[in-house]
Amino acid sequence: LCVAAAMAGFALVSYLLLRREVRASVEAEGVWLCDDIRDPFILGVLRPRIYLPSGMEPETRACVLAHERMHLRRWDH
Repeated sequence: LCVAAAMAGFALVSYLLLRREVRASVEAEGVWLCDDIRDPFILGVLRPRIYLPSGMEPETRACVLAHERMHLRRWDH
């Protein structure tokens, strides 16, 4: 039980730190752009959102969005 509680605590702290990191994100075309992240990811369980680094090339962005949207469709984010 102690290990499970420690893992749950770690997951909660990690989630809260990540939420704080992306709070300055800007919504654009259904995705959230953030200057403070390096890699794209999905955050949220009830209302998942796609977060992208703001300096991403347009061609790369299209491929990454297709990839992340497939994760959302399959509920494996």
